[in-house]
Parts: sequence; structure tokens; C-alpha cells
Amino acid sequence: MVAEKLRNLAVRGFLGLTLLLVAGGCPRPGPAVSGAPAAVADASSLRAMLQARTAGVARLDANLEVRLAGSAAAYRGRFFGTLRMERRSPEEAALWLQVYSLIGAPVLEVIADGDRVEVYSPLDRTVLFNFTELMGSEDREEFPLTSFGEVAFPLDLLRSELKLLWGFGFDDRYRYELLDTSDAYVLSEWNGDELLREMEYSRPGLGLKRVRVYRGGSPVGGMDCGDYGAEGKGSLFPGRIEAREGESLVTLGLKNMRFDGEATGPAITFRMPAHERLILLTPPVP
Repeated sequence: MVAEKLRNLAVRGFLGLTLLLVAGGCPRPGPAVSGAPAAVADASSLRAMLQARTAGVARLDANLEVRLAGSAAAYRGRFFGTLRMERRSPEEAALWLQVYSLIGAPVLEVIADGDRVEVYSPLDRTVLFNFTELMGSEDREEFPLTSFGEVAFPLDLLRSELKLLWGFGFDDRYRYELLDTSDAYVLSEWNGDELLREMEYSRPGLGLKRVRVYRGGSPVGGMDCGDYGAEGKGSLFPGRIEAREGESLVTLGLKNMRFDGEATGPAITFRMPAHERLILLTPPVP
């Protein structure tokens, strides 16, 4: 008798649970969290999301704490300076970089705007600039930025990789492949079968974490980024950038970041370029 009652209770419990499920009585998955990033389906989707990420920023100004190292460095140690990056088009950003000693003496000035790149080395009062159109050349590689080697600064690396912070710096002549890991998106850039770069972006924020540059299958340099802000525009750009190319190593600490000329916080002052400079054109490769 007891066994029969238990069987009846079990049957009624099962039927009740079935009705509850059919009626939707169990909790259902809630809607997606508002503001959660869309899924990254492929390399093209990631590139589009990276550009949209900073679309509302036209200019970044920052004070710098700079460390230069490497056996080839004309200057070594701790310095300070200023940085400006400005959007020129949906695909291009210009760069100004000024580095000074702790007593205010100029150490390095860089202006990179499109194909024109200018570097001032106060060590010998020399300006080197690379302007391919001046010689009627469409191949910028004909005027290698390695000609600026005497300033021992990974200029070409910084010039190309800093664009990635804006979602720029990709070339449609190359092939891009996306690897989706548990904590990052890794975008690889290929020229045929040759690996050129690996770019790692955090998820879900899509902040640039790491870049590795390859030549002939071997790593030749790279850039590491960190210390992103927690919210607002400050979360779009890293507070620390470390770039390495050959024996050159530069660490940039970005302080007092200001966006689009905003007036809040201490002013960031860019000095006028130094005077009495000798202009040299980088020679073509023999």
C-alpha cells in the first residue's frame, strides 16, 4: 500500500514538472548584457570593430615619461617629453613626439605625417626626413627609415604600430587571419606565405596588448601595451608602451592624456622645432 502511494506521488510530481516546463515556469536565459561587444566572426569584422572603437577621438595629447636603452643608443636613461597623435582620415593618423632630458635639453623630435617623416637629432644638429614624393617615388621602402639609425630609436616600428591603437595600419595587399583564444584575439598578417606581424587584442575590450614583427620568419621587434584606463576615452589608449627593434628599446609612459583638445587638467605644451637645422634627404638603397 505504501509502495503504491509513493508511485502515485512520483507520477503526479513528474506530470507537474512536465507542465511547469511546457508553461515556461522555469527561469529562461535573460537578454544579452547591454553594451556587450558583438562577436568577432573573422579578421574583417575585427578590423571594422577596431576602427569603430576610436572613431570618436580626433586627437590625443599626452605627457611622457621616457626610458631609452640599448647598446646602440646615443642617449640612455630616463627622460620626459610630449606626444600628439591626430586623426588625418579614416585610415591615417599623424604623430608628433618630442623627448627632452631632465634639465630640458632636446634629445629627439619626430614628426610623421603620411609619407613625410622628419627626425631631429640634437646630438649633431641634424634633421633627416623621408619624403618619397619629392623624388617621384611611389615605393616608400626605397627610402628606408633605418637611415635614422644614429638616433638609436625604433622609429619605423613605433610609426607603424602606434597606428594600430586607432585601428589603422592594415594593408589590403596582405592576408589577415584571426585566432580566437580565451582571453584575446590574435590577428596575423601575411604576405603570401610570409608572416609579417602578429597583433594581440584583449577581449572583451579590444585594447592592443602586443605586436610581434617578423622578417624572414624570425622576430625582429615588437611592441607591448598595458595600463589601460578603466572607463571613458582613457580606456581606449594604453598608459604604457614598450617598443623594441634590434638593440633599441624605448618605454613610453603616457600621463595626463587629453582628447580632442579638451581644456580640463594641466596644459600639455609642445615646443617649436629647434632652429638652425641641417636638412638631409635619406638616400635610396644602392
